[in-house]
Amino acid sequence: GFSDDFSSTAAESVNEPSTALSRVKRRPGSRLPVYIVVGGEGSTNFLLDNLHKGFKQMLIDRGFKAVHVEKSNYTPWRASYLQEMPHQLCQLVMADEWNKAVGRIPPEVANLLVRFRVNTLVNYDLVEKAYAAYHTAYGSYKSH
Repeated sequence: GFSDDFSSTAAESVNEPSTALSRVKRRPGSRLPVYIVVGGEGSTNFLLDNLHKGFKQMLIDRGFKAVHVEKSNYTPWRASYLQEMPHQLCQLVMADEWNKAVGRIPPEVANLLVRFRVNTLVNYDLVEKAYAAYHTAYGSYKSH
């Protein structure tokens, strides 16, 4: 497990896996780093113990903004948001949005005919628009 010692001496123990959390720092050039917790204090993701409370306080002391997200939150993603995000997070957002767009309607929500009609229409429109955008950006594609 992780140590709940976030002192500067713990951060200097670079070969000790248990002190890894004490080595978290702001990226150079970051304007406002954010620590996001899915769930409120005392929830499954943020126990009210020395480890969780100490880690949060250490990040706040290092200039992070701590945010607890307690409800379902959906963001209408825009390309301008992605330019501000780290590359790996951007990839996760794009994959998640694609999966939501071409996802399937659960069987308990509608009958087979309705699910088929909605899925084929939505998926066709989505794939067609994605292809048109790709074609515009990268040129023509010649089939053989």
